[in-house]
Amino acid sequence: MPTNQRLDYIDMAKGFAIALMVFGHTFSTYQNTPIMVWIYSFHMPLFFLTTGILYGIKENKRSRQIFKLKSKIFTLLLPFFVWSTLYQLFISILAILGGAPAKATLLSNMKVVIQLQGNAMWFLPAMFLSTCFFFLTVRNRVLNIITSCLFFIVGIIVPECNCYLSAILRAFIGAVFIALGFYGYKFYTKEVKNWQLVCLFVISLFTIFMNGLVSIASRDYNNPFLYIFNGCIGTLIVYQMAMRMRQIKTISGILKYWGENSIKVLCFHGFVIQIIRLLDYKLLGNLLPRLGIFEGMVFTILIMAILTILMPVFNNFFYWAFGIQNKNRE
Repeated sequence: MPTNQRLDYIDMAKGFAIALMVFGHTFSTYQNTPIMVWIYSFHMPLFFLTTGILYGIKENKRSRQIFKLKSKIFTLLLPFFVWSTLYQLFISILAILGGAPAKATLLSNMKVVIQLQGNAMWFLPAMFLSTCFFFLTVRNRVLNIITSCLFFIVGIIVPECNCYLSAILRAFIGAVFIALGFYGYKFYTKEVKNWQLVCLFVISLFTIFMNGLVSIASRDYNNPFLYIFNGCIGTLIVYQMAMRMRQIKTISGILKYWGENSIKVLCFHGFVIQIIRLLDYKLLGNLLPRLGIFEGMVFTILIMAILTILMPVFNNFFYWAFGIQNKNRE
């Protein structure tokens, strides 16, 4: 399979997952519904697994794996602190204009940034820490497997203590997914037969609903072994679907574009959600929540359309805030 096709379907899978993330953040209610249980079972693990899969592909080509700490700081931590700070300022201003006390609101919201929390932004420091943990031992396979097992155990059993420990424990689970993607990349990059895909999908549905609603952000895993299993199988299914959709140029092109710009979607979608909710409240009298189960669908289409239109602006004028030194280089 040519390399460009491989990377195309990986970008498509990321694009699908980032759209599901946006969908998951658009509901006023209906959080514990079958569609949300399904989405949360794999949509964030997919990004950690993909990181490991890409490392595995590079390793197979005998490309030297070099962990560039400076690069990770600029591409993961810089966007977190810039856009998370701006987002918290933005929602603080909205709250203050709505009558909330200025000082208390601002301090409370800015504290979220310092604690490495907030909206979907937790993912960026978690990915940074996860890759750091993975690369500490990746050169020794036995040691890496042992540490991954320890990360899994500690990440599951250690209770909440403070926000910083929580960020580290999330990253431990992320590092486990990276290791699984790294060692099992051939499993994900080989196309399976249609009947095998159907069987995987049926099995995954059974285990997903057996485990219920989960979230790596809040460290709600229910059965941790099922959580890891569902994250891996769900990612495999999305990869397989992406492989089959490459011939549908319009859909594959949109998904690929979202995947290539997934961090930008992650950073900006919160702003768009707040603006749409404000306009909906002021102009339409809270129409979106009255749509019921269709709220998320309509909301997500609006958000992704707006972000797709605005993406060239982000790429041309705000590339520096994503650790990109040249606006012509993604």
